[in-house]
Amino acid sequence: GVSAPATLGVALPQVRSMCMAAARTGKLRLVDVVELNPTYDVDGRTARVAARLIHDITTALPHP
Repeated sequence: GVSAPATLGVALPQVRSMCMAAARTGKLRLVDVVELNPTYDVDGRTARVAARLIHDITTALPHP
């Protein structure tokens, strides 16, 4: 979903695993989702992945 994709980027399962691990520590205070260009986002798939990651991260946060 960006104009300059990284051909050797990190695979989604690894990114999600790292995000979930960080969220579960209870130390996560900020999440920033960046680099989404709707012009290059085929079928909105990048936007859906970003939304799913945000959902997964926020639901993995420990409840006080």
